[in-house]
Amino acid sequence: MMKTKTRPKPTGTQIAGLCGGDPSDYADGRMSVCTKLEYLHHGLVEVPFLYVYPYLNLDELAAFVAGSWKMRFSDLEGYRERISSGTPFSQLFDDTLTRYLPFGSTRKQALGNFAKAENAAADAHTHLKSKFEKMNPFPAVTLNARLDAFSHKNSFGESSILNALTNKTKVYLHPGDPKIQEAREHNQVEVVPIFFSEVRGFRYEGENIKYARLIASRIGALGKEYYDLKDILKR
Repeated sequence: MMKTKTRPKPTGTQIAGLCGGDPSDYADGRMSVCTKLEYLHHGLVEVPFLYVYPYLNLDELAAFVAGSWKMRFSDLEGYRERISSGTPFSQLFDDTLTRYLPFGSTRKQALGNFAKAENAAADAHTHLKSKFEKMNPFPAVTLNARLDAFSHKNSFGESSILNALTNKTKVYLHPGDPKIQEAREHNQVEVVPIFFSEVRGFRYEGENIKYARLIASRIGALGKEYYDLKDILKR
């Protein structure tokens, strides 16, 4: 039995910060703030990340959840092929962040760009830095080792994730959309009862903060526990 520790559950403001930043940084195919919130929410709805979160930092989880949903939406067959070919989960994670998403040429750059606003806020305010570190307790350089350990120690959890990642993405519509009933009849829609608007700078107001709170509650439902790194790396 591996030892566990606990971290804080994220708040809506922290999720908005994690997905925030200057929208001009996301030109030429990069995700905007708003779409990162959308993709993060949709990925959490559709894929069971409960088993892997104890092995991950919050920013790692969020980037992979959002990135993998985007790839399933835009190139499902290509993503399925990567999975069916037996690509190790740790490599699929790397590919999602660095090959399929233009966040950076390395995983470190990719994660840094994804969480740009939260990192900037943490650097500027000591109390925010402490909170961010508590939600991201693992050294980034150990990610591959942690994911390999997850695959080795929890084959059921890995299979559950990979199977879900081969499924077609659902359709998400606003309340009142006349297409809702038709989509429901085909069992492919989750209605999100809020509207999207752009997050600008560090002003997390209006509908986006409501959306971020919904995402925070989904991540909170994954639990606060994470495994001790020494136990993870034991074979």
